[in-house]
Amino acid sequence: MRYLPGNNAESPTSNPFAPIVDGYALLTRYYRGTVLSMTSEEYYVVSFDDGTVCENLPPKDIEGYERRNGSIAEGTMVLVNWKEGEALYRARVNSRRICVTYQIRFEDESCLGVRREDVYKEREELPSRVRQKLVSVL
Repeated sequence: MRYLPGNNAESPTSNPFAPIVDGYALLTRYYRGTVLSMTSEEYYVVSFDDGTVCENLPPKDIEGYERRNGSIAEGTMVLVNWKEGEALYRARVNSRRICVTYQIRFEDESCLGVRREDVYKEREELPSRVRQKLVSVL
């Protein structure tokens, strides 16, 4: 888990990336590939009473999560099961994140799981840092 000092947790309000479906041709890490499948995982960003923040808390670590219907609202106080039942810690839910990973097959037939923010559709505008590296690879 990654921690941030204080209350620096980002609360993403919208997804800046367009959806990608199986079979879509795209660029990822400067190489062409094809999407084989997609998975998504839910995480919560929480602030603990001592001021530390966890950006990637899986729902299974929230006490009683399996009995809830739907996601946990921002601002809700929860108990976090830390270190496999050794202790419970109070935390406030700051936001919920869905992390999307694509299984990509590259031209050399190798496969890799890649996060959405690291892949680009063929017609998407590439950030300048990616364009510069892409030119040097090609």
